Amino acid sequence: ISPVIVRDGGNWYSVSVVVRRDHLPQAITELRLIGGSGIIVSPVTYIFEEEPPRYKAMLAALSSTTR
Repeated sequence: ISPVIVRDGGNWYSVSVVVRRDHLPQAITELRLIGGSGIIVSPVTYIFEEEPPRYKAMLAALSSTTR
């Protein structure tokens, strides 16, 4: 949730939400029910986790081959 600076000094906020594609229509409906407007949908191409499982597996594999 981030504040949006507007000319009239109103209280506007931007909210980012990630939902599965099959839940998208319901998420849009629920956001509109609570007053949401200007809904923008963008596909998620990459999600970077703090420690990706594949990276951990690679490190473990490299560690076991150097012993």
